[in-house]
Amino acid sequence: MPSTPAFRDRVLSRLLAFGPVQARAMFGGYGLYLDGGMFALVSADTLYLKADGRNRAAFEAAGMGAFRPRVGGRRMTMPYYETPPELLEDGDALAEWAQGSVAIAAETGIDHVVQAVVRYAPALLEAAGAVLLLDQV
Repeated sequence: MPSTPAFRDRVLSRLLAFGPVQARAMFGGYGLYLDGGMFALVSADTLYLKADGRNRAAFEAAGMGAFRPRVGGRRMTMPYYETPPELLEDGDALAEWAQGSVAIAAETGIDHVVQAVVRYAPALLEAAGAVLLLDQV
């Protein structure tokens, strides 16, 4: 199910303290960026924040799971975790959780984007019905 512009706008309004957060459409949802780093995503009207070993335990302790899209008939686990719904009602609490995600996004930088493209491009192309002919490149 695609995300709605109304939910996107609600999330963006809660993140005003961070400055110019940008939402870019992607695969029926939105990637949320600050200073060029993607720190969150919105899918099916659910907010997911970037996580790693520093903040993953907080998401898991709250009973939140990882973003697991189906690509090419397979489930993939992405490094983004669902935020507790009550955070969307409290901009300050959301800002606390999102702060760690912004830091992670800033640290991973372009190397992470390149790695993700290399890792997921074949599955995405396959899901779109395309044929990847690497041996002809």
